[in-house]
Amino acid sequence: MNPTLKPPPTEVPLIHSVTELYKAIYILASQLPKRDRYGIWSKIESLSIEALARVIEAAFAEKKDKSSPLKSARTHIEILKRLIRLAHQLKIITDTAYLQLETLVISISKQVSRWIISVA
Repeated sequence: MNPTLKPPPTEVPLIHSVTELYKAIYILASQLPKRDRYGIWSKIESLSIEALARVIEAAFAEKKDKSSPLKSARTHIEILKRLIRLAHQLKIITDTAYLQLETLVISISKQVSRWIISVA
């Protein structure tokens, strides 16, 4: 890659982080009872895909247009945080799984917030 060229939007580290979060959520789904997998976990999965879509949208947007999809992504991430915490409190996921997901979500939340500040 030529160092003077800007990397393609798909190489944005945040996209990688949200993709890793989705992969972790997807893998955990197979370990859950059917009731939980098609209940709260289904919502968690769809929110993570929506967050990924918003981050990709922001990566391809012009600087002046990045704020809206990033704010939407931040909202999705905050809802994810709450639902993952709820899944843990309901004993749907183990402590280990909760810590793994929560660590990823917190990191993503910080990345999104920094990106929002940088485009403001």
